[in-house]
Amino acid sequence: MTKKILVLHTGGTISMQVDESGAVRTSADNPMNHISNPLEGVEVHSLDFLNLPSPHIKPKHMLALYKKKLNKRHRPMMVL
Repeated sequence: MTKKILVLHTGGTISMQVDESGAVRTSADNPMNHISNPLEGVEVHSLDFLNLPSPHIKPKHMLALYKKKLNKRHRPMMVL
């Protein structure tokens, strides 16, 4: 049986980059879109949901994530 992992990208540290002035800014490029999965029997899917710095994510964003209707490909078997 294939194990499925869904990575929900919300921005934050993993997508931040340093600009020309040395300031740290969010990037529209989700690094998870560039990672291959060498593990046999595991499917990894990445879903871009938000692109906000972590301190800017509020309860309204988490509620929107909760309410988002994931298609069958992205629907997890268990949510932790």
